Amino acid sequence: MICSPSTVPVLLAPFLPLLSLSLIKAFQYAATHEGEVCPASWTPGGQTIKASPEGIKEYFKAAAGAADKQQQKAGVDKDL
Repeated sequence: MICSPSTVPVLLAPFLPLLSLSLIKAFQYAATHEGEVCPASWTPGGQTIKASPEGIKEYFKAAAGAADKQQQKAGVDKDL
């Protein structure tokens, strides 16, 4: 959806009963932090994505590193 942050509440009003509180908080965060967006699994205080090609690369590189560390901690072999 491409629109100004002020029109988001109007467009989503019919769907508010279906939206989770965390999704609403993500919209609010993005509206008040220019140049940042929230990933699908975002929770307040979580890592956001800078809205640029470089920012996207940084986010996914960090996410891949975190997943690798989690697998190593769990003893999962990457070559499987």
